[in-house]
Amino acid sequence: MSTQNIVQAPSLTERLAAALAGPSLLLARLGIAVIFAWLGLIKCVPAWNPGTGRAHEMMVMLTIGKIDGQVALFILGLLQIAAAITMLVPTMLGVGISLLTLLFGLGVVFVVMHTSYLLDPATQMPAAAGIALALNMVLILAAIALTAVVIRARHPPRL
Repeated sequence: MSTQNIVQAPSLTERLAAALAGPSLLLARLGIAVIFAWLGLIKCVPAWNPGTGRAHEMMVMLTIGKIDGQVALFILGLLQIAAAITMLVPTMLGVGISLLTLLFGLGVVFVVMHTSYLLDPATQMPAAAGIALALNMVLILAAIALTAVVIRARHPPRL
């Protein structure tokens, strides 16, 4: 009696997941790249940034007054634009992870150094700057996770 290998056809869900895997990662990378590019541009062009004054204060505090707020904000904007570019170029995803980790680290350092800045002193509720910083950090974490998924998909682990 011979044993036969039974091969089942993939289910509709499996076929749909396989078909959408590539384009969905690409679309997610493009979306995050657009957001990072925009955030970087508004930091580099003060006229486009409605929170320029507050952002300058944050940058002066983060650099302990060693770098002018305008210059520090411009550098941060360039880092965000560079992160956006690395999201678009598949061969630069490793560099992208490094830039995103640096941006996240700067946010963490700021939060640790200046927790009082994130709360409105009158209400002890989160201030607009604190909410904006938290949203930026969530976006950076999402970009790091997405980049890690893309790298893992391109270079699966060898067993």
